[in-house]
Amino acid sequence: MGTGASGGHGFLDRLVPRGSVRRRAWVAAALACYDSLATWLWVRLDVGSELNPLVDSVMSRFGAGTGLVLRAVYVVALIAMLAYMAEVRRNKTMRVFLATVLVGMIGISIYHTGFGVIYAVYAAFGWI
Repeated sequence: MGTGASGGHGFLDRLVPRGSVRRRAWVAAALACYDSLATWLWVRLDVGSELNPLVDSVMSRFGAGTGLVLRAVYVVALIAMLAYMAEVRRNKTMRVFLATVLVGMIGISIYHTGFGVIYAVYAAFGWI
């Protein structure tokens, strides 16, 4: 009928189709781990920092590696819970939350990748 949400072909159905919730959750979980790994690299190289104050305080107290592993674990657990609620209970609100997390993780990953490319170019030219 249409392209609206009521027609079944809305943005949510394209981003997180009902039959692909688990696959999208795996993508979001992998991107969350990439975020922690990239953040750890920037902190280790002393060119970046964690912007989440809670994670930053855990990193200050227990070390960057421990703080970022804990962050990855709780984010992956959150994604798993959202995927379960969206898939098993067929909860559309949880699909919306999972889509939001997925879009956010994609944005953060693009940021990390772009920052990495710029850092590598600057390092290659000896500008850092």
